[in-house]
This record gives sequence, structure tokens and C-alpha cells, in this order.
Amino acid sequence: MKHKLLHLQSLVTVALCVIMAMAFTSCSDDDDEPEKEVYKANAEGVELNLSGDGKFSVEYYHFWINSESINAMSNDLRELNIPPSQYGVVAPYYPLSMEVIYASLTDFYGREINENTDFSKLTPNTTDYINYIKHIKSEYKFAANIYGNLIMFNRISDINY
Repeated sequence: MKHKLLHLQSLVTVALCVIMAMAFTSCSDDDDEPEKEVYKANAEGVELNLSGDGKFSVEYYHFWINSESINAMSNDLRELNIPPSQYGVVAPYYPLSMEVIYASLTDFYGREINENTDFSKLTPNTTDYINYIKHIKSEYKFAANIYGNLIMFNRISDINY
């Protein structure tokens, strides 16, 4: 009888070892899951927000662009976990020039603005805004008009999104 108990105990021990070995080998490791792709910003610059009283604010942004448009922008994130094209911000951009800036102001005022416009006679008076743009314009290569705000930026990577 003692021999049968030892034999039964050995079988139970072997069975438990087999079950535990199978449990450990069947557990998957987190390394088996594919890593999520990270989309790093490929441009950075500023957004100039012009208000109805002629005052303006400047906010620093990161952008995700392709060869012709801005696809996403963020003032706090440098990386996205979903494709930038899913953010819904699509705005064409152009080489920065005063013509692009005047086009943005034309949208703001609802009338033609050009190099001959006397900004001191406009309501609101945007002379300070134009002077600020002229002062920082040489720091940036590209511009866009998004939601009535002027965006000026530089590429920091050759990646296109």
C-alpha cells in the first residue's frame, strides 16, 4: 500500500510539473506584440492669432506635414501614436512671402490687402502685427493660413506624412 501511495504521489507530482510547464510556456510575452508606430513631428514654428481688436498672440507649434500640406499640429506633443492624416487638419502651405501674409490678411479683413495697404487706417489697426511678421519672417521658410491664423514654420525632417 505504501508503494502505491508513493507511486501515486510521484504521478501527481509529474502531472503538476507538466501542467505548470505548459502554463509557463503558453504565456505570451509583451515583446510578441508589435510596437505601435510613432510619428515624430517633421516641422516646427509659430501660429499667429490675430484678434478683432488688432492684438495678436504667438504660440509655438509642432507640425506633421507632407510635401504640400499640413496634416496635424500640436502645441504640446512632439510625437503622435496615430497617423497624422487622421487628425483632420489639412491646409496647404507655401514658401513664405509677403504675398502669402497679405492673402492671410485678406481673409481676415474680407477685402484685398497688399503692399500698398495703409494698415493704420484699417479697423482693427494691424500695423504692430505686420511689423512683428516682418521682424521674424527671415526665421521661417514656409507659411499657411489655418482657421484664419497665420502659420510660419520650418521643416526639421525630410519625412512626409
